[in-house]
Amino acid sequence: MLQNETQLPNGLSIGSITVTPKNWQTKLAKINTNWFISYRFYDPSHAKPKQVMIKGMNYFKTLLERQTAGCY
Repeated sequence: MLQNETQLPNGLSIGSITVTPKNWQTKLAKINTNWFISYRFYDPSHAKPKQVMIKGMNYFKTLLERQTAGCY
């Protein structure tokens, strides 16, 4: 088991969830860049993990709205 891995049913798991940009929780985070959430999905029936990216946070136009959407 990898560090920061969350176990799911049927032997599946996901790695740690990250938000880009890395400073998304600070007042210095810029809203003129693309934000997204990502994690790795592990399936024992596949050799390599799948990188999952969740986009659509750019719909929010203020820093507070994006930071609230990025909370997990």
